Amino acid sequence: MACRVQQDVPAALMVKHGVHTAAVAALDQELGAWRAKCAAALEAAERRGGQPAGALPEDVASLFEAAAEIIQKNELSRGEPIWLPEGDFRPGAGRRATEAPSDWPSYAAARGMPMEDEAETAIITNVLTFPLTIYHALQTAIANGALSRDVIVASELTVHILGAEYDTEVEGAEKWAELLQLLPGVQHLRLLLVGPELPKDVHGQRMSVSLDGAEGEAMTKQKKKKKRTAPPRVATIEFHRSLYHDLPKGTEKPHLAVAFNSGLADLRGDWGPTITRLCADDVLCCFTSYHLQEAEYDTRTLSAVFAANVLCGPSTNPFRSGFPNPDPIFGDRAYYVNSFFTLFRGTAAPQRPSKPAKAKPKRVVVRKVVKRKATDVGGQQAKRVKTGSVKKTA
Repeated sequence: MACRVQQDVPAALMVKHGVHTAAVAALDQELGAWRAKCAAALEAAERRGGQPAGALPEDVASLFEAAAEIIQKNELSRGEPIWLPEGDFRPGAGRRATEAPSDWPSYAAARGMPMEDEAETAIITNVLTFPLTIYHALQTAIANGALSRDVIVASELTVHILGAEYDTEVEGAEKWAELLQLLPGVQHLRLLLVGPELPKDVHGQRMSVSLDGAEGEAMTKQKKKKKRTAPPRVATIEFHRSLYHDLPKGTEKPHLAVAFNSGLADLRGDWGPTITRLCADDVLCCFTSYHLQEAEYDTRTLSAVFAANVLCGPSTNPFRSGFPNPDPIFGDRAYYVNSFFTLFRGTAAPQRPSKPAKAKPKRVVVRKVVKRKATDVGGQQAKRVKTGSVKKTA
């Protein structure tokens, strides 16, 4: 997990969410220890001229070097695809596709993605991880009952991307059309990219990526004849250079909000107002993380600090990037984009502390025995003993 500068969540915000102080204290203690470890490793690396301790495993280092060479040779910018699928995706038709893809191998079988060269595959997945992570988040939410299947067969689907960066989400914008291919019922995909790091000149701008209608290549031929048998399927991308919680109140509620590699645990002060708005608006959200440790901290932050209703996670993302990024602090490991994801929606019901059961006072029974004259009944002696209001005959 990157060692970012952490800002505290205002106390009033934490009180509003009804956070559990003990859980937050435990989380802060662990994060503090982790940051101290990062700081010590970074200081040691600086003494070595910027070289972190340790070395990547040989296979990971070789993959990184080979992929970097391809990127340099083809002058690819971050987010720019080296390959994109052609033609329509039709579950059950062609190749070995029998159902919607659930991981990279099944996607490759359905869409013809090259898998022979590991370095090329790593670059391809580093681009397509973004639309396919959204696809997987939608499918997971449906499987968990958090989202109606009607959403992915409706004519319009709206997704908000939080903390968007131009070179990651905007470069190679045609990659978003693949989300349309995987959701054939959607005619119009509306993407709202929001983030303070977006360039000023794209603020308020729109761009679109369209498919050639429902019939793919056949539609292209018909366009030459100026005939159209099906409306074009379009992905519209709109840019808003701001923090998400500063969006106008009338902004349309999305079907899904996504924050790729958010760094939530380290930047929870920055994320606080946005998480508050998302939970208040009951928006389905997917936040991704670079590796498991970061994902666990992010999920615990959602639960403990913001009292968010976590639906799933942290879970392994089958569509994570395959491109290894060398860790700048710990030289013996790499991190991968969108490795884990967490789904949440709304605020969890507050957990009231259980009151200790009150001890029931012992009932003191005072017996008062009244002696009476013995009465001979059928040759037997009968006694009547009076105990409170209960009468027993011996």
